[in-house]
Amino acid sequence: MNAERALWRVAIACAVLLLFAPMTPRTSWTALGGGEMRSAGGGATHSAGWDWIAPLAGIAAAIGLFVGRGQRPRVAGTVAGAAIASLSLGIAAALGHWLDLMSGSLDMMGWTTSPAPAVAYFAAIAAAGMAASLILLGCWLRPGDVKRRT
Repeated sequence: MNAERALWRVAIACAVLLLFAPMTPRTSWTALGGGEMRSAGGGATHSAGWDWIAPLAGIAAAIGLFVGRGQRPRVAGTVAGAAIASLSLGIAAALGHWLDLMSGSLDMMGWTTSPAPAVAYFAAIAAAGMAASLILLGCWLRPGDVKRRT
């Protein structure tokens, strides 16, 4: 029972932490000015959408966790709630943006890329929450606790 409570707290904490994604710095690109033939330089800042998808995923994950916990004796409701939480935490989009940054696909010729410092942290938070909610599903569906329809 203590493991279930700890997993519940980890999963909820990960869902809540995703709500703070919009408060983090964004990925930025800077172009240095060149000689007479080049422009004066400039910059761009963009989040690639991960910072507004992450809070929505956190809200959906928290709802899924509460639904799964409330439907605990029943298999269908429990699986649906945990699946919603797992998928929501899995698609936090920070992972995709971080992988694009690491592979260099967001680099532009002549521009200096400064990655958002929190992207990898939010990807790790989402992954930990997804793992906790999947393990929590196993705790909720213990053979002795599951009600079967007859």
